[in-house]
Amino acid sequence: MQKNSLRLEQLTSLRFFAALAIVFHHLAGQMGVGAASVNLGQGVSFFFVLSGFILAYVYPHLPDRKAIAGFWRARVARIWPAHVASFLLGWWLLGYKIEPATAIAYLALVQAWVPSWNFYFSYNAVAWSISTEFFFYLCFPFLLHRWSTTWRVKLGGAALLLLVLLWACSALALPALVSSSGDAFQPSQHGLIYINPLSRVLEFIVGMAVAQLFRNKRYVVGMSLGTALEIGGLVLCILNIYGSRYAVEVVASMVPDAPVIQWLVHSSSLFSFAALIYVMAHGRGRVSALLQFRPLVLLGEISFSMYLVHQILISYYASNKGRFVRVDEHLDLLVFFGVLVLLSYLMWRCVEIPARAVLTGSLGRVKVDLKRSLGPAFAALLLCITLATVLTRSGGADFISEREAALMTPASMASQTGSVFGNRFELRGLDVRCLADGIELDLAWRSRIDQPYVYTNAIHLIDASGAIVAQQDYGQPTGAPAKMGQMWKEHVSLPASKLRPSMTSIALAVYRGTDLLAIDKGNTDWGGRRLIIPLPECQPRHS
Repeated sequence: MQKNSLRLEQLTSLRFFAALAIVFHHLAGQMGVGAASVNLGQGVSFFFVLSGFILAYVYPHLPDRKAIAGFWRARVARIWPAHVASFLLGWWLLGYKIEPATAIAYLALVQAWVPSWNFYFSYNAVAWSISTEFFFYLCFPFLLHRWSTTWRVKLGGAALLLLVLLWACSALALPALVSSSGDAFQPSQHGLIYINPLSRVLEFIVGMAVAQLFRNKRYVVGMSLGTALEIGGLVLCILNIYGSRYAVEVVASMVPDAPVIQWLVHSSSLFSFAALIYVMAHGRGRVSALLQFRPLVLLGEISFSMYLVHQILISYYASNKGRFVRVDEHLDLLVFFGVLVLLSYLMWRCVEIPARAVLTGSLGRVKVDLKRSLGPAFAALLLCITLATVLTRSGGADFISEREAALMTPASMASQTGSVFGNRFELRGLDVRCLADGIELDLAWRSRIDQPYVYTNAIHLIDASGAIVAQQDYGQPTGAPAKMGQMWKEHVSLPASKLRPSMTSIALAVYRGTDLLAIDKGNTDWGGRRLIIPLPECQPRHS
C-alpha cells in the first residue's frame, strides 16, 4: 500500500479549532456561553472536507485487495476504539437506556445511515458524524479507483445525489424535524440532508479533489504573500459562514420548510473550507507556521477524542446543575475545559494509540513511557477534579424567597405545587421547559423541619402506563442542614438523548435508600409516592 508519509501538521492543528467551534456550539446556554449568531456546527463540514483531503493525500493509490483491506483495517482502528470508549463513558455518567436495535447500529457505526432521530442521535449524539465518516471510509477505495480520470464524474455524481435527496424531501413532504414526542422513527429533512452520508459525501469528494490539486498544482510564494493567502482563506470561511445565515433567512422567507435550508445551515461553507485547506497545506505563511507549534499540533491530535467526549461532559453538567453551587460561570467554563482537554488527552494516549496499534498489528513499534507521558496527565487531571470539587460542589443550596418561587411557576403549573413529601419537603415552585437540547426543570422546595440534606430526588420520564422510559436521579444540595421554612431552588436538565417518543409525563419522587416519601396530595401513583407532572412537547436537539 503506497502512502505519502509527509505530515501536514498545520492541518492537524486546524482540526482542534474546528472541534473547538463545535464544543462552543453545544455549550450555548451553559456556563455563561451565549448562542453564536452563526452555526459553529459547520465545523463538522470542515472535518468531512479535511478527511477527504487527508485520505486522498496519504493514500494516492490502493492497488490491490490487500491494500484495500489494510486501509479499512487502519480506519476502523482509528475511530472505533474511542467511539466505544466514549459510549462507555456516557453510559457511566449519563445512564443511557440501552435499546438493542439502536445500540447495535450505534456500536456498528451505522446509526447515521438510518434517517430517523431515534437512531442517528442515539446515545452520544455527536457520534452520528463518525458513522457518516465510516461510510466515507468504506467508499474511499471505490472512489479512488481511476481517480485521475473519473474525479469529475464522481464529483458531479455526488452533487446530483444531493439534488435528488433534496427533491425527494420535497416530493415526500418530509418534515424539517421530527418531534421526540412524536414518531421519532419517521424520516425527516434533518435526517436525510444534515445527517445521512449520501448527502454529505459531496464534502468528502471535494476534499479528495483538493488533494489532487495540491499534488499537481502547488505554488511557491514568499512569506508575505503566503501569509496574505492564509489570512484570506480564514476570512473567506468566516464570511461564508456568516453569509449562509442570511441565505437561510432569504430562502426561509420564501419557502419556510425548503429542504435546501438544511444544507445551507450545515454544509454551505464546504468550498471555502476546501480553499482554506488547499492554502494551509502549502505552509507558506506565518499562520501555517504558527499552526505547526507543537502544543497546537498535540491539541489537534486529541481533537477526535475531544469531539467524542465534550457533549457527554456538557450533558452531565446540565443534568446535575441542582447539585452545583452557583459560582462564577467563567470559572465553571475554565474547569470544564481543563477536564475536557485532559480527559481527551488520556483517551488519545490510553485508548486511541494502543488500541490502534493492537488492531493494526503494530504494537511492537509503539513506544510507551508511562512515567513521562501519563504521570503528568494523571496529576493534572486529579488537580482539575479537585478544583471542580472544591469550587463547584462545596457550597450549599440556592436559597430563594416565597415570592421568587411563585414567580418562577407559570400558571399552567401552579396546580402541581403545594404537595408535601413525607412531611419533610414541600414543593413550592415548578417550571418545566422544553428546549432544543431537551427538558429543563426548576423546582422550588421548602423544608418543613430542621434536617440535613440526605435525600435523593428521582425524576422519571414515564409513558401512559406509568412505566419508566428514562430516569434522572440527583442528590439534594450539599452544605449546612436546612432550617425549617428555608426555601431553595434546584435546576435539572434532561438531555435530548434521554427523551423517547412514548413518554407522556414526568414523575417526581423523593427517597433515601429504599424509603420513598409519601405525598399528601396531587396526581400521584406508586401508592401516593410519586407525583405525576404533565410533559410539554419537545423537539430533538441539533448536533
